[in-house]
Amino acid sequence: MEYYATLGPACHGTELLEAMIRRGMTGVRLNLSHSDLGSCGIWIACLREAERRSGRPMEFLIDLCGPELRIGNLAGGKELQKGDAFLLYSEAVWPKMEKKVHRQSAASVSPALLRELDKGDLLSVSDGALLLRVIKTEPEQAFCRAEQGGTAEAGKSIALLGREIPLPVLSERDLRNLGMARDSGATAVMQSFTGCGEDVRLLKREMQRLGLSDLKLLAKIETQRGLNCMEEIAAEADQVVIARGDLGNTLGLTAVPLAQRRISMYCRERGISFMVVTELLHSMMTASVPTQAELSDIARAVWDGASALMLTGETAVGRYPIEAMGWLVQAAERAAEAG
Repeated sequence: MEYYATLGPACHGTELLEAMIRRGMTGVRLNLSHSDLGSCGIWIACLREAERRSGRPMEFLIDLCGPELRIGNLAGGKELQKGDAFLLYSEAVWPKMEKKVHRQSAASVSPALLRELDKGDLLSVSDGALLLRVIKTEPEQAFCRAEQGGTAEAGKSIALLGREIPLPVLSERDLRNLGMARDSGATAVMQSFTGCGEDVRLLKREMQRLGLSDLKLLAKIETQRGLNCMEEIAAEADQVVIARGDLGNTLGLTAVPLAQRRISMYCRERGISFMVVTELLHSMMTASVPTQAELSDIARAVWDGASALMLTGETAVGRYPIEAMGWLVQAAERAAEAG
């Protein structure tokens, strides 16, 4: 079993990373949706020093942003109650609108998203934590109301439920980061929002062009399209990743357990390696011990045949990254022993 942490402000120091390695961590992920490899040199150097001190080499996964939509800039209140108004503006017009809406709850988003919106559409924000109903659309803007209250934060994911937005498989940022992958010491590339086998093949060709064919390719299934095409995706990738956060964002929260079961059963029956990701120990963002439900979730992933488990926010921004890694390893090992 492989155990991964996500690098972030809460866990990039050498001593802290060394402690996590000694708790059983076997690799780390760098989420490139929020940064570039070129700006994370200090974090990577700390990881290398922690490896040296512990004598244990780590897998280093770079997670490309892919065809992803996120909240840009924000104005006004971030905490929305059911029924609260929320305005979406195109990133192209945001600079001239920001001062006009400073007392309103508003955000900038990709023009590609706004072009697809219709009255009645439902938008999922931050892995389903906030739901917005589109009330009216105009060129460069949309008027929404919170159907389910929650927090709007810059940089968080936003998805249109029931439809997918046509976007390039690899963004300019992805191509830039792939160009730095070798120098960073990456051992694997994670492809976000993998939609079909051709998406994987496209990334493979780009990796081959850059001399990265020796790196593993992990394909994240996190949309309905990806779920429908999981057979061809699994045939092309070195490992399938059940990315539950964006699955919840695009399918709806109650559909995630069914999707996880479907993917894990398919992979287990065919001997395909797969990873389970997102909120395995979400309570440990703020608590020093997990809930019993979280430990059961980890055990179920192990019994379903997962070959890797990954912590995300728990280590990137959580208060107890060392403890979270310890609990993850302990729970998974105990489950594996029980069979």
